[in-house]
Amino acid sequence: MGGVSNGLLTAVVIGVAMLFFMNSGTTKVVYICPDDKNQSSSIKSSTEAVGEVVDSPTPAPSLASPAVTVPQSLSAEEEQHRKRLRELNIQVFDEKAEDLDGRVVFVSYMSFMPFDDRAAPYTLSTFLYTRLWCLQNNVRYVYYVAPTEPPKKAENVNELPKDCEGSLVCRHGKVCHSLQCVGPNGCLLHPVWCKVKSMVTAVNRYKNAPYIVWLDSDAMVRYDDWTLDFAKWMDNMLATRGEDPDTKPFMGNQEQPSWWCNTIQKKNGTKGVFYRWCLNTGVQAIRPNKLGRSIVEHWWERSLDDYADNPLGYSFRKDWPWEQDRLLNIFNNASDPFYKHVQAVPSKNEFQHENWQYAEKKPGACLGGDPRWRCVINHFCFDLQMKHFWGNRTMFLVLNLLHSCATGNDGNIHFPPGTRTALPPAFPINVTYTPNDKWCKKEFKELDIPAVSVNNPDFVESTHADHVKLMLKAAKVLASPEVIFELP
Repeated sequence: MGGVSNGLLTAVVIGVAMLFFMNSGTTKVVYICPDDKNQSSSIKSSTEAVGEVVDSPTPAPSLASPAVTVPQSLSAEEEQHRKRLRELNIQVFDEKAEDLDGRVVFVSYMSFMPFDDRAAPYTLSTFLYTRLWCLQNNVRYVYYVAPTEPPKKAENVNELPKDCEGSLVCRHGKVCHSLQCVGPNGCLLHPVWCKVKSMVTAVNRYKNAPYIVWLDSDAMVRYDDWTLDFAKWMDNMLATRGEDPDTKPFMGNQEQPSWWCNTIQKKNGTKGVFYRWCLNTGVQAIRPNKLGRSIVEHWWERSLDDYADNPLGYSFRKDWPWEQDRLLNIFNNASDPFYKHVQAVPSKNEFQHENWQYAEKKPGACLGGDPRWRCVINHFCFDLQMKHFWGNRTMFLVLNLLHSCATGNDGNIHFPPGTRTALPPAFPINVTYTPNDKWCKKEFKELDIPAVSVNNPDFVESTHADHVKLMLKAAKVLASPEVIFELP
């Protein structure tokens, strides 16, 4: 795993941008959270199926691998753990000073660069906003991408489940491309599984972080919380609930009322398992102590589970709901060794949210959810319309932030309530952003981004080519080597 050099990254992004605007036939990838399965959308796309990944003519960027310094001596326990990580296809890191600074770490993953022409514009918007937000609030942001080398066939393939090799079959019978996720012992998994691999990598590198927070490519901290001590917010939220993150270090995200939760509820009691929680893995938090690291590694290893023991009946290695199925089993199966060391947020023992209003600081405020729940993290997962609606709002916000940085003047963003009947209600937003040295860097000022007016609060169009060009221009500066890393 390594950083990208500035020169290489600039060349890659410029090339990607040219392809983006010259090749209108390029297929895009849209990741949709589980709620979307039965949602209809007026936005027509060849990639509306859940988690579908298809061939694209654009090759993945090449990333350099870092040199690893081997320590003089290791304890027997550490040697054993490193051996286990290698079996899990996780790179071993030696602790460095910059990895032990005690900052919260936000982690995301995509098979390719967030500004690649295969990505939907909303993923570019959330990436850039999160990058600026993390600078403002002294949070480390780590964005993992798939390895550039194609996966090799596992040497011990006969000892692995039968579907650990061969082509991926996506939803609706379409065959995915070969950019698969290399799982434990070389098992080839659906690319979505690499979000777990990213978390295993992060918790083993940033062991001193108070919290490591996973964000899907359509999730980001609320606009209203431009300035927020995230570690303190987590501490206060857990204290209010009476939970100890040292003994329950994995905080899963209880899903809102949805098709997904209704499905889980109907399957309750199947094969003797009672589902007390219905989770959405688009947002989650981990305290990376030894117990927390073990839980994430256990989740990754459970990708090899036998389908016969799956109460929900899904082929999770290759098909939806992928990693979410196995995390549900850890949370809901009392025979799992970590069953007592996980917690769901909010803690209500039912398949619905209470009317949490984070803005009112009610006890048990939710960790993540679609914007109507006003959680600390917005997850735009209701359907494609929501992704594009909020993605475009975020695009305007990012461009005005960067314009404010260039001029040195305060920026004010006002969004009236959304009015589109196909969407959940969108709350009005009125936030002022003041440039400062935390996030307004010299290289950002030099971008000279012009002011962008918000003429239509509902943003009917799913993309704005001229604005996307400006975002790509910003991306090659904001996606610096300390942010983008390649998975092993």
